[in-house]
Amino acid sequence: MSIDPQSRFLSLLSVACATGRCPAMKALTALLILLVLASAIAFADEEAKPEFVIDAGGHTGAVNDIAYSPDGKTIASASEDKTIRIWRAEDGACLRVLRGHRRSVCGVRYHPDGQRLISAGEDGTVRIWNLATGETETLLCPPNCESSFDMSKDGTRIAVGGEGAISVVSLPSGETRELTGHTRPVISLCFSPDGTRLVSTSYDQTARIWDVKTGESLHVLQHPHGVAGASVSSDSRTVVTGCFDGILRIWDIGTGALITQVDLNPWGCRFPLFSVAGDDVFAPAEGLICVSVSKGSLLWKELDKSTMRLALSTDGTALAAGGMKGEVALWDAKSGTRRWTVSGKSSGTRHIAVSPDEKELAFSNAAGTASRVSLVEGTLDSWYATRKLSNTSQWNPITYSPDGHFIAYGTTESPLVLFDSSSGAPVRVFPEVRHEVRAMAFSSDGRALATTDAGGTPSRIWDVETGSLLNTLSGPTDVFLLEFSGDDRFLLSGNWSDATARLWDWHTGNVLATLRDHGRRIRGIAFAPDSQSFATAGTDACVRLYDLPAAKPQKVIKAVRDMHIARDISFSRDGRLIVCQGD
Repeated sequence: MSIDPQSRFLSLLSVACATGRCPAMKALTALLILLVLASAIAFADEEAKPEFVIDAGGHTGAVNDIAYSPDGKTIASASEDKTIRIWRAEDGACLRVLRGHRRSVCGVRYHPDGQRLISAGEDGTVRIWNLATGETETLLCPPNCESSFDMSKDGTRIAVGGEGAISVVSLPSGETRELTGHTRPVISLCFSPDGTRLVSTSYDQTARIWDVKTGESLHVLQHPHGVAGASVSSDSRTVVTGCFDGILRIWDIGTGALITQVDLNPWGCRFPLFSVAGDDVFAPAEGLICVSVSKGSLLWKELDKSTMRLALSTDGTALAAGGMKGEVALWDAKSGTRRWTVSGKSSGTRHIAVSPDEKELAFSNAAGTASRVSLVEGTLDSWYATRKLSNTSQWNPITYSPDGHFIAYGTTESPLVLFDSSSGAPVRVFPEVRHEVRAMAFSSDGRALATTDAGGTPSRIWDVETGSLLNTLSGPTDVFLLEFSGDDRFLLSGNWSDATARLWDWHTGNVLATLRDHGRRIRGIAFAPDSQSFATAGTDACVRLYDLPAAKPQKVIKAVRDMHIARDISFSRDGRLIVCQGD
């Protein structure tokens, strides 16, 4: 891989880094280097793309939802980049970009008249767009508009979901009914084609079937783990759910009884979608999979890990897909042949790790590669870029051991590997870690490694020298933040679904404190250098400080004006300052 155009610029920057007397200059230099490298390395070692790839006009963030127009001529995609894009179904040409949402767009649907588009955003708004003009006709602000969205087939109702509650809004009156019952955030919503039922899925390990007219919860479908998505058959008689345990389950929508299930491991399943005939199910997970419900057999698969959301054409022959890297693709639903792909531009850096001696950086990106750069010489170690990461989604954690001898991250061969930071040779594999790692942290003495993964297991502590399991922290399975205190007495974890931070005595596995002060989601955790306090950041746009070991609240720092989310916090070395990134 050649990075000649960047190397000259990196050389100049490295001189500034090596000779800079000010720590702030070094930090700024490192940031500039990362910005250059993010563009140089992204997608450099991806597997061969399909024959027909359109490389312009793509999203710059993950695609959260996708929809087919009633006439089958266009496709709409909603993205984390705050935009909605309209694509020509025939060839993938981008026809229009709709801008207006201030935050990530979580859902999009065409109105049955084909002249309007309805979108929901994490900014708390629902917008009704005039497709002829590209302008917003109506702006609604229903409660619970945060993370999930759907519209009834006749266009008379929309549903939005958030931190456990759902709002069903009648159109055009705006009359709203709130549905309560879930105890954790709602992940997805799906109206039955006849409009009488609404199916919701949640991190609380349930899917619920609601009576749309009365708001009554008719059936609670229990699962062993969080439920990612659901789809209702065209005759409105059955519902399929995709659980984080990798099993598709088919239920009778009238009785709530389990009819059958299909184990899709090792691929798993996220947001399943019934075919028009209801005989097959499409499931994006560790690839795009089509299975026969009646036979329980695999019809076709495409191992593209980035696929997240699906939409079928009205006649059921074409399948539109949106992915974590911002791409939009069109498939032949019967054969699994890809017709076209619009590549996204969401290939930026996901995680950054600084070596203990501050001479190099290791980072991972959304393209699924890890790389290392010398901050002294401005050179790139290519061996990192040649190993595909185990995950091409938002996680891709990577970290140095405290002594700088190891770098830990996952590959396609193993979800967790220790590499020698000098030679790049693999040193240790953790075979008991079988799923993509979401978060990891070394203890300060480098002897222990804490991990959490996507396999539905609690956080675990590993012996770095032997690879053996030291302890399992019984608790939530969707932890995505981990950090040891400097004195190695404590471990702090951040949980996605129930908006909690937990303080652990990791030696015994005991929970010392459970903190829910942010109300919604935890987005950052950090211990102070002296191990006498710690801080959390969340979607309430606040940083909260606690003492140790009692975890008693000390101070609440409100974010600056117009910041909606506080995240990715860090203490300065002397503990006097806290740096916080926000949206």
